[in-house]
Amino acid sequence: MPTRFIQRAAALRPQDVSLSNANAIFVDSDDNQLKFTTGASGTTTVDVVTESQTQTLTNKTFTSPTVNSPVVNSGAAVAATGPEIDNVADVSARMVAGGATLAMVAATHSGRIIALDTLAGSVVTLPASSGGGAVYEFLVTVTATSNSHIIQVANATDEFRGFVVQDASEATAPNIFWAADNDDTITLNRTTTGLAAQGEYFRVVDAVSGVFFVTGYSQASGIEATPFSNAVS
Repeated sequence: MPTRFIQRAAALRPQDVSLSNANAIFVDSDDNQLKFTTGASGTTTVDVVTESQTQTLTNKTFTSPTVNSPVVNSGAAVAATGPEIDNVADVSARMVAGGATLAMVAATHSGRIIALDTLAGSVVTLPASSGGGAVYEFLVTVTATSNSHIIQVANATDEFRGFVVQDASEATAPNIFWAADNDDTITLNRTTTGLAAQGEYFRVVDAVSGVFFVTGYSQASGIEATPFSNAVS
């Protein structure tokens, strides 16, 4: 097959106008972009998107693209993953249903509010601690009527540090329960360690590898007891 050539020029020559049934194509010698004319007059040119050239794309819609090592305008490479970007930018899912059980993922659940939302109790398991600074929040949105609402670590080496303020009645001062060494589980048993009632709240920070720092507020009945225990093996 004979070699075919495409005209290279800074602009189209007057005679290289579009026809009613054909448009001109050429390589722009100023920027080395392959271009073609549009419309019958041929006065407007459009760049052809290439695989390897550096180009600025405007008004383009990408469907399920794969973007490798993107660089923002500052010149810095984007290190965040897709789920991490969604976690920060997507405000449509600030509340996450805990359901009966939930195995949490740092990239997905950090910065979210996990709803303890099951009548028969929600059991949520934190990701393994990395010390990366992830913050997790837990809010009882459905009062449990059986079993317990439980927040626990993922393995036998992670543990809690911190405290829970627990209020039994308006007539007495609230108790403050601190996590003991190796405590890895928070249990709201619907009575003494927490009512598992709407409004009870916990904030957990993964600030040191192997350790989650927790603060929380709950109610209780009967003889109040610590919600912390060492239950993960």
